[in-house]
Amino acid sequence: MSVRSPGPWYLAPEKAIGVDGTPVSLVVDAQEQPVANCGSGDIGELNAQLVACAPLLLSVVRAVYSEVDTPASEWHSKWVRDAEVLLGHLGELP
Repeated sequence: MSVRSPGPWYLAPEKAIGVDGTPVSLVVDAQEQPVANCGSGDIGELNAQLVACAPLLLSVVRAVYSEVDTPASEWHSKWVRDAEVLLGHLGELP
């Protein structure tokens, strides 16, 4: 399993200042360490909200994938195959 910043992650309450002086949306971890600079404007804020959900989303994908009790099969639903690809990419396959 890979080491990641501990969750939960949050949208930082204050915008940071980017290199060009533009306010940017940050995601921070439970120790208030920066996880991601998601950019500026509405898109940056929306991206930050999505990134902040990443630890929870990963735990949900892990949990539901572990409920699949049949061996890997071409007959699995697409979400099972997608979950396997995602978890494999992240080094999280059981």
